[in-house]
Amino acid sequence: MTRADDRRGRLVRIRTVEHRIAQQEQARARNEMRQIERVIDRIKMLARENTVATGDADGASLAAISEMSMRLAYAHASTAGPLDHALQRVSIRQSNNMQATVKAENSNRFLEKAVRRKAAEADARENAARCFRRIVSGDEL
Repeated sequence: MTRADDRRGRLVRIRTVEHRIAQQEQARARNEMRQIERVIDRIKMLARENTVATGDADGASLAAISEMSMRLAYAHASTAGPLDHALQRVSIRQSNNMQATVKAENSNRFLEKAVRRKAAEADARENAARCFRRIVSGDEL
């Protein structure tokens, strides 16, 4: 019975660690997605601020603004792929986390059920042994 108890305890510890790892991976994926979103927001902000200031503008400044606009548009378009991949990673990590949570809960229930069964068996053994106890000075033990 001790080997089975050790196995159950080891299973619970493994499932708990798997659950923690899944949570960390999910948090890491969310942070990566947020970083990409911050980059996209920064590109959008730079694109909004990329305008001609009030006053006279020469051809060189207009050319620089035009080039910057093209580069920002290219940078914005280039972030679509990484953002999609980050969203996919988040959803995969979330499903992995949910599966690890279910496994951890099941192993905890399995261990609790074994503990209850062991306690019930101990009570049954104790109750069965009562009828064989000696009577000392008229009282039962």
